[in-house]
Order: sequence, then structure tokens, then C-alpha cells
Amino acid sequence: MTAARARGVATAVGWAALGFALPVAMLAALSAWGGVYPFGPASFLTEDLLYQYVDFFTWFRAVLLGDESLLYSTAQALGANTWGLYSYYLASPFNLLVALFPVEGVTLFTWVITALKLGCVQLAMTWFLRRRFGLSRGAALALALAFTWSSWTATQLRNPLWLDALICLPLMAAGAWALVREGRWRLLVGATAASIIVCWYTGYMTILFLCCYAVFECYLRCVDEPGFGWRGVARTAARFAAAMAGALALAAFTFLPTVLAMTGDVSGRIAGEAAAGGVRWATALKLGGAMLALAAVGVGAALAALRWTRAPKRRRLRPRLAAGLLALAALALVALAKTHLLGVTCAFGELLAGLFTGGWRVSEVPQVSAGAAALVLAVAFLGCRAIDPRKRVAAAWLGFALLASVWVTVLYCVWCGFRAPNGFYSRIGFFFVFLLVWMAAAALAEGRAGRLPRERVWVGAGLVAALSAALAAAGQLPGDAALMDVASAALVALLACGGLPPARLASGAGDGGAPAPARRRLLAAGLAVLVAAELLFGAHLAWSQLYGVFSQEGQDAYAADSRSAQAALAAEDPGFYRVSKTYTRAIDVALNEGLATGYRDLSSYCSAHDGAAIYFLNSLGYSQEGQFSTRYAEPILPSDALLGVRYVWSETEPAGFVPTAQTSALTGARLYRDPYALPLGYLVSADAEGFTFDELGDPFTRQNAFASALVGRPVELFRPCEAVEEAAADGTRRWRAQVPAGAIGYAYVEASRRAGECELSVDGGEPVLENARFQQSVHALTGVTEEPAEVSVALAFTNEGEGLAGDAAEARQAQDAATCLLWCLDLEALQELVGELGAHPLEVEAFSGAGIAGTVDAGAEGGLLMVSVPNDPGWTARVDGQVVETADIAGGALTGVPVGPGESRVEMTYLTPGLVPGCAVSAVALAAVVTLALRGRRGARSL
Repeated sequence: MTAARARGVATAVGWAALGFALPVAMLAALSAWGGVYPFGPASFLTEDLLYQYVDFFTWFRAVLLGDESLLYSTAQALGANTWGLYSYYLASPFNLLVALFPVEGVTLFTWVITALKLGCVQLAMTWFLRRRFGLSRGAALALALAFTWSSWTATQLRNPLWLDALICLPLMAAGAWALVREGRWRLLVGATAASIIVCWYTGYMTILFLCCYAVFECYLRCVDEPGFGWRGVARTAARFAAAMAGALALAAFTFLPTVLAMTGDVSGRIAGEAAAGGVRWATALKLGGAMLALAAVGVGAALAALRWTRAPKRRRLRPRLAAGLLALAALALVALAKTHLLGVTCAFGELLAGLFTGGWRVSEVPQVSAGAAALVLAVAFLGCRAIDPRKRVAAAWLGFALLASVWVTVLYCVWCGFRAPNGFYSRIGFFFVFLLVWMAAAALAEGRAGRLPRERVWVGAGLVAALSAALAAAGQLPGDAALMDVASAALVALLACGGLPPARLASGAGDGGAPAPARRRLLAAGLAVLVAAELLFGAHLAWSQLYGVFSQEGQDAYAADSRSAQAALAAEDPGFYRVSKTYTRAIDVALNEGLATGYRDLSSYCSAHDGAAIYFLNSLGYSQEGQFSTRYAEPILPSDALLGVRYVWSETEPAGFVPTAQTSALTGARLYRDPYALPLGYLVSADAEGFTFDELGDPFTRQNAFASALVGRPVELFRPCEAVEEAAADGTRRWRAQVPAGAIGYAYVEASRRAGECELSVDGGEPVLENARFQQSVHALTGVTEEPAEVSVALAFTNEGEGLAGDAAEARQAQDAATCLLWCLDLEALQELVGELGAHPLEVEAFSGAGIAGTVDAGAEGGLLMVSVPNDPGWTARVDGQVVETADIAGGALTGVPVGPGESRVEMTYLTPGLVPGCAVSAVALAAVVTLALRGRRGARSL
């Protein structure tokens, strides 16, 4: 290696190290500024990091160490195919590092991989900007930082799985550009496949954006090369489609089993109404008509403009017409939103506030800010007449489409997989941020070529400063954030004075007005410092809304207490059973503790779940129907018994349970044992096969029907209490109910979701939340009554409900239609039921994701063994070594295994559906890609 080349390599490595270290240093500074772990007492775990990821990371660590199965887990909601969990939350290669950390260091691991991902985002974006626009290293580093630490990134560190998309996006965009300009496909195929592999959810979004971006780049080539023509466009489109197919084939090993794991989800069903709350025909017709009219006007106007400008002398008017159509489309969109004909995700002022530093507010304002410096350069690019107007109009149209997708609810749902996402608005904002940085980089490239005068940057700075000040005056921006925006706009304009030519020189070609290299480096350093300062300030404002609620000390103490308690219980009772807790680590939504601690829980909060199990549990009353989560907030004694819940941790004594000696010094909770608990498998009646809850109403009726199906005769575990509704003057509804001796009273609020949340209180006690997400829907009214008891129940709605388009009258109607069902559990009937079902138990030898095994004595006639895991297609059941076909029980939430007379050995093994054929497709695709790549290289060498 020559000395010059060695110096070049050293320079490149030094710049790469600087680029990687800068966003990591900003993360450390931000953590120290906000007092966030590991530089402060506040936990780095917030929102879904606290509710989901920390448990998933702990479980994945056990998988990597060989203690758990990657394919299946019985630790949440009866059991689930965990390939969907892995491919959604855990497939990032960075997560492999969790095996290097002790179990108590999972939070530190989370912070470390976040830092590593931010560094990689910076490297990928810097490389893209240099390759695409030929920027200097310093300028590319500065603008890449605007993408790496945009408001979207600063607020989405609570979802680390989405950060990998920011690494893949610049690589995919560079691959699309290389395909369009040079016909090269390798980078596009590899980056797209990697995007699908690390997270199929963001992979879908990114591919959708990539299609739009490829069209954009193709149009830009048509502008630069008039001879490219329709044939060139057609060839490029064919190559792009082939590249996408190849990437999907390469990722088939994970994508195919993920699709099969997520197919057939029935947890969104709600008895008596649609899952989305119902949509009135009038609303649907108005919305559909408005969208069709808007599309028809837009298409008609575009066709008319093209036809009118077909003559050569009028073609120069096309950019102006396109800009005019864009303005009309924007006005039409705002008008439709203002007249409520089009649903939007936020107010228009909030949408504008999202473009500025410090404008973000949780669940209200979208995260689409790349900082004032990048925004000024993007505005200068759009407003510079010296730049080809066709390029500027094309960028404006793409920006409009992306911002409209953030703002318009229907479009936003398309990007999110044709579903309305729960929380974390806006998930697709980073695409608009990418385009902002793209336009800012294009502005610098045009400026270096002498086509962007400094006056245009001053105009852009003035517009940005004025809009920021106006938003601050309207209360949409904090005053200090507006001051930062104004200062940043002025500083970037001052920097432009040193790096861009004046207007009189901008019309010339070449670099006649370009500054000296040393001066360019100084200006780039100033731009980097400016971008870093304003983004750090904006991120601090955002973090003040997210961090500080939960301490890291509390997280560590709770996790250690949970692990030690489970270890003590396993030592005392080493069998196979379910354990639940009536409390959570944080608020009401940290429901995956069973995965992290290693016990079988009924609670679950995961976007990748077994829908049949969730639907079954929520239908029994463990949570509100129609949710994809289940929260075990208190025991439902008969359901707990039938599903094998032997122990419950609770801060109050649950009705019908027996206290044990084990307590938690941290929470004050005690471990209670269910004396009625059945094993995890037992013989049931043939009537259980095919049993479902269809056409059955409330949870009490369902539990009676389920128990009856299990024993093959009518069973009345629950029966209505004698109850009378009393008049109330304060709007609270009240009932007085009689609970007989030897029973437990239960309550269930039967209400539409439109009625909204309500509070249920018994005998004037502490109210519990009902008809709400993450809340149980069946609650005990009494303990075990030795004598007949009278209870008073009060029900009060706490909001205006979920009426469509704010229809308070409809919400009130739904509240008036709500009622409270008061039933009692007959303990003698429950004792008789469990005695009958427990006569033929499965003697369990193994019960985990690695497999289920045990023996059962089916008596003289044989029968149907019910195993309390979902009847997933991945299970293969063998009885005495022979494969048997399993049966659906409770809509597939439970598994029926036919066994013969006498004693039988039952074994169940699991293989993720689609994994083997997916691996085969990926292997063939990999061989084909390697062959084509090698052939292409040989062809290039021969030339």
C-alpha cells in the first residue's frame, strides 16, 4: 500500500470513527442532562421499553443461553408461537449482544445497543449523502446528524426495534439510486432483505417508501437524461420489481413463518359489534365520496394539464402547472379536514409545529423535525429558481405525499399495514425527515455547483424564523424552542454567506464561487456544531415528556425480587403449573413478566400473540374483549382452576385461595394457592371438541357453557344474584345484590366500547376501572360467604365515551344501555366439577416451548385429553409413539389429544409453521443471487 493510499484509508477511518462517536456522545450527553440511566436515577426504560422490551430481551437472553426455546413459549397467555415475537421485536443482530450481559444488566444492554444503532445510522446516512450528492465529509456528517437525531429518533428510542429501519433506509435508497442510474442491483437486494429480516413491520413501511423513492429518482434521471425515455423507465421498473422479489425470497426463512404466525388472529372480534367500534354508513359514504371526488379532480386536472402542454412551446409551463396542482391539492386536503369529511391525526397547527425543534408533544404532534438548519436548506432548495424547476416540483410532491400520509388517518393506516396502530404517533415520520435531509443535501450540492445563491438561503431562513415565531405566538411551540429555531435559521444563513456565491455569480457554472478547502471544512464544522446543538436541545425537551416517571433502582429491585420469588417457589414446588400476579411492575401494562422470570402466566401484552388464546381469555373476563392484550388483575376462581393456575401473587387475599408462607419484602404481596387448581392436562368429554363461545353473551354464561362442555353435562357454576337497581340522583347507577352462603359474588359491566370507561365500587370501597384497555372485566364482590351477604354496587362513567366524530349523544345512549351483571359462584358445584375432571390427570414430565410430555390413564374406554395450550398448527402430537390428529377446543385456544384405553404416553413437539419451506426458498434465492453476482463481476472484468 502506498503512503498516499494509507493516508486516505486513515482519513476515511478517522472520519468514520468521528461520525460514529458523535451521535453516541449526544446520547450520553442527553442522558446526563436529563438524569437518565446510566448517568442518572431515572430509568432508560420508558413506555414500551418498560412494558415489553425489557421482558422480551430477558427472555431472548435465556433463548441464546439455551434455557428457552426460540420457537414457542408457554409463559404468556396459555402459550404462543414466538417466531412472530422474535421477528418483530428481537431479530436485530444487535440483540445477540444480550448474551454478554448478566440478567440484571439488561437495561445497560438496552442503552448500549441504542448507542450502537445510532452510530450505525450516522455512518449509513453519511455514506448515502456522500455517494448520492458528492458532499464533503464534513457537510455529509452534519446533515446525516440531522437524520440520526431527528425528533423522530429522539422520541422513538422507546422502540429500539424501529431504529434498525434508520440504518437500512439510506442503504436501500442508495441501492435504488444505483439501480436507476447504473443498473446495479446488489445493494438494493441486500439492504431490502436485511430490512425485512430485522423487522418485518418496519420493512413493509420502508419498502412502500422505497417504491415511491425509486419513482422519484427515475423521474430525476428522465430530467437529467431526456434520452432515457419510456423504455428506460420500463427496464428500470422491471429490474426494481425483480430486486424486490429477490429480497423477499432471501428473507423468506423468517418472513414466511412470520406471516403464518400472524395469520388467523381472531382476538379482534367483539361480541355484538365490530372491532373498530362500528362505522355508520353515512360517515363511510361521506368519507368515501370525498376521497373519490378528490382523486377524480386530481387525475382530471393532471391529464388536462398534460394534454394542454403537449405542444413544444407550452412544455416549459409543466412545472408551474404541477406546482399549482400541488397547491390545490394541499388546499383541498386542508378543506376536507376542516369540514370533518376527512379524518386527520392532529390539528393543522400541530402538524406544522412538528416541523420545528421542540414542537413535539406526546400523542399530539408528529415527529417530523430534522432541525431548523436542515429545514432552511430544504426551503432554499425548493425556492431557488436557478435549480431545475422539475426537480423542485417532484421533491415537493413527494414531500406532500409523505406529510399527508402522516396527517390523514386513512393514509397513515395504509402505511401501518392497513390497521389503526395503538399509540406511538407518528410511526412513519422518519420518511419525511429523510426527504428533508435529502433536499438539504441537494441544496448544498447545488450551491457547490454555483446554482444556489446565498440570498435564497436568507429567504428560507426568514420564512422558517417567521413561521416558528408565529407558532410560538399561537401556543404551538415553547418560547425557548422558537428562539432556538430563529437563532439556528440565522446562523445557517450566516454560514451560507461564507460558503455560497451571491446571486450575481449563481447563474454561472462550475465552482467559481466556491470557497477554499480549508474554509469549506470550517463551514462544515460550524454546520455540524449548529445541527448538534439544536437537535440536542430539541431532544432534551422531548425527553422531559418521556423520562423520569420510573426509577432504575425500582426496576432493578422489582426484577431481582421477582426472580428470587420464582426461584423459591420452584424449589418448594418443582412441578408444572401456572402462576399469575394481580399487580404489575409499572402502571397496568407490564404484562410479560412470565417470559422474563420463567413462570407460566395468563397475562400478555405483545403485538405478536396467539389470537385464539387471547380471545378465549378475554371472553372469560380476564380483560376487555377485542383487545390483543390480557391482564390478569385478580383471579376468576373457576377459570383459574380449569386452566391450571395453582398460585397467585396478590397484595390482598383473593376469594377462595389459601395463603402460603411466601411473601415479597419489596411489594408486600403474598403468594396464595388455589385449592381447586387442576393440572395442565386432563381428560374431558368428547363434547369439548369443537366447542366455541360463538353466540354466547356474558363471561358467566360462557364459563358455565365451557364447564358443561368439559364434563358433557349441564353445569351451573354461576347463577344470577337477586339484585335490584336503586335510584341515584348524582348520575351514578347503583344496585343492591344478595349473595347466598357458600358462594363468591362477581360483577361484570356489560357495555359497548362507545360508552367509554367507568368505575365500579363495592360497598363504597376503592373503585376499579371497567370497560377499559388493560383492565380486567370480571371482579369479585365478596370473599367466600359463610352466611348470606348483601352488597351495594355503584357504577359511574368517567368520560364521554368513544362516540364517532365526538358524538356525545351517541356515547350517552351507550352509557344508558349499559348494565351491571351480578352473579355468584357456587363453590359446591366447582368442587364437584374439579373432582370429576381431576380423576384422569396428565402426569406432566415436561411443559415448555421445547415440548410437552407426560402420561395419562384414560380408563377402560379412552377419551379426549385436553392440554391447556393453543392448538397451533406447529404442534405434532404422538400417543405411544404414533402421530395423532389434535382437536380444537374453545376455538383453538386449547388442544384436544385423543388417547386410547389404559395408560398412554403423550408427547407434543413444536416446529414453527413455514420455517422449513421458508429456509428452502431462502437457500435457493441465495444461490441464485450469488450466481448472478459472480457472473456480473466476470462480465465486468472481461470488458
